[in-house]
Amino acid sequence: MTFDDRLRRELHKAIPADPPADPGALADELIRRASSGGGGPGGGGRQIALWIGGAAILGGLIGGVLGLAGFFDSEQPEPTVVTVVSTTTIPTTTSTADVATTVATTVTTTAAPASTAATTPPTQAPATTTATTAPDTTPPVVGQLSIGADPIWELDTEGIPCGDKPRQATISAQASDDRGIASVTLSWTFPGGPNGSKAMSGSGTYSATFGPFPYLTVTDNSSESATLTVTATDAAGNSATATGSITVTSTSTCFG
Repeated sequence: MTFDDRLRRELHKAIPADPPADPGALADELIRRASSGGGGPGGGGRQIALWIGGAAILGGLIGGVLGLAGFFDSEQPEPTVVTVVSTTTIPTTTSTADVATTVATTVTTTAAPASTAATTPPTQAPATTTATTAPDTTPPVVGQLSIGADPIWELDTEGIPCGDKPRQATISAQASDDRGIASVTLSWTFPGGPNGSKAMSGSGTYSATFGPFPYLTVTDNSSESATLTVTATDAAGNSATATGSITVTSTSTCFG
């Protein structure tokens, strides 16, 4: 029988039916059995060396199995199992008292998995400021009318000259608005007609001419007072007015 066959048989016989889970305890059991009997070729120190070598091998195997079982039974994060087996070879001349027990050490290190997820702060939308403009309900301001000539006469007619009498007058008025003037208009009415209007021009001060009027605009041989109205309108459609009056005289009053 070869040495390997002998070692296998002896180890098989020496392993308890219910081997200890601790590799060190199993090694102690094998040494105890080798020291208490065993006989066989080589006896003594050689026999002990065989048992110690077998215990070291079995201790390493059991330690590895126990480490592997712990690997599958443990909760996440998964442990890292490192099994270190130190084997001491005992010469045949070494006594039992000098035998060093092989220690199978299992070192388990648990490391939490590193988090590689970068924390990105929430993106905030830029603040939006909406300017609210109150509607323009304030009308322009129109000043008092300025009338260049008063009264004025109708235009000359055949055989009735009025000489150097004024035939028209310049009408002016100041108008302003905090958001700007859009338009200024001069309008007029006669008691018996006609009525009319025209745009005034300027900036700040607006003006337009009133007249001249043809013969019979007013009743013959009379004078009539025409009502003048200046209307200023801003961009929002608000408007304001100022009024005045002017006298228009018939050309017939100039007859010889």
